[in-house]
Amino acid sequence: MKKILTALIVSSLSGVALANSCDNAGFDNASRGNERLRGDIKALSEQYVEACSWDYDMPREKVCSLFTGKLKQLNTINDAPLAKVLSQAEMATDAWYAVHENCADKGLKGNADSAFEAYEESFDAYNNLIKEIDTRYNQSCRQQIEENISKYCK
Repeated sequence: MKKILTALIVSSLSGVALANSCDNAGFDNASRGNERLRGDIKALSEQYVEACSWDYDMPREKVCSLFTGKLKQLNTINDAPLAKVLSQAEMATDAWYAVHENCADKGLKGNADSAFEAYEESFDAYNNLIKEIDTRYNQSCRQQIEENISKYCK
């Protein structure tokens, strides 16, 4: 699971950045912003994988405790860590659009096109991140955890 989420998001973030100037410094800032966001996404992915992984070859009462803890862990991840990454991804998408506009205003078509392509990649990555988290973790994983709580916490 970890490798799938990390590969999906990280590979699609080549254009994510936190800069808006249409020059080498702006595109360098974009690369650094991209790296920071990749690290945050990787850390978030690892937290979800941890919350959604378990081995419950143990007494029933410990299995109940395991899954109630996993549900709390998942809820905690969905609070601040997820909000931080989504906020950064949204800002990065907005920043690339600003780079595109800045380049277009200066008549730098090649740079404007590159920045717009990066904007599209960033926007797609942002949407894919939301879908992946919602589908894999907040639906599938949460459902499994809740089913196991119902099963083992009687």
